[in-house]
Amino acid sequence: MLASQTGTVLYSGDGLTEYGNLIMIRHSDNYITAYAHNSQLLVKEGEVVQRGQRIASMGNSGQTDQVALEFQVRLNGNPIDPRAVLGR
Repeated sequence: MLASQTGTVLYSGDGLTEYGNLIMIRHSDNYITAYAHNSQLLVKEGEVVQRGQRIASMGNSGQTDQVALEFQVRLNGNPIDPRAVLGR
């Protein structure tokens, strides 16, 4: 799993059962990305990551029975269509 953009890791853990091993990264004042269901987390909270940096290994943690990725982009806390901002 690679970071979609440069940012700071807000969360890296498994405290939200439905998401399994989850990473959340703040990219700007209002944008956060989330990467769920990982098998291994490679970054820690507070760490600055670069666009394209490996942050996790895909897996099937949380509420899934197959290897999967749940990727979210949030603007002001609300999920948005990632296509609206990726590639900028």
